[in-house]
Amino acid sequence: MNSKKFILCIVLFVFIRLLSSDSTFAEGTGSVKLSYKIAESNTSAGTLTMLVKLKVQNTGSTPISGVSAKNIYANNIVITADQINIGNINPGETVTGSDSFTITMNTGSSNQEPPQKEAVWSVEYTDVNGNPVVEEVVLR
Repeated sequence: MNSKKFILCIVLFVFIRLLSSDSTFAEGTGSVKLSYKIAESNTSAGTLTMLVKLKVQNTGSTPISGVSAKNIYANNIVITADQINIGNINPGETVTGSDSFTITMNTGSSNQEPPQKEAVWSVEYTDVNGNPVVEEVVLR
């Protein structure tokens, strides 16, 4: 195996391990954090395809209800999800959606770094006072 292929294999391995861990790649100051739970993944001809479920964590101190998420922007990835319904989440709890969807991305050629990838999700829920809340959460 030449050095370029070896480096690409290492980059792919690290990227898959990061995505499959429970680490959250979310930004924002709201009450929710998002991550993906990977059910399976496949790499072929420089393309990584993953079957995933969305995980939503309530980082606030009160319950939230009617939680749903919709992908509104994707950079250098393709997400085959419409609206993901999560339900109710207690403070500190993480709930995994029941619907699976596919994420596909180009992993880059062996002589360059993989392109920066991110997805923006719109998360809607009702707070403890009955007020509707919409947060945009970025996953990288």
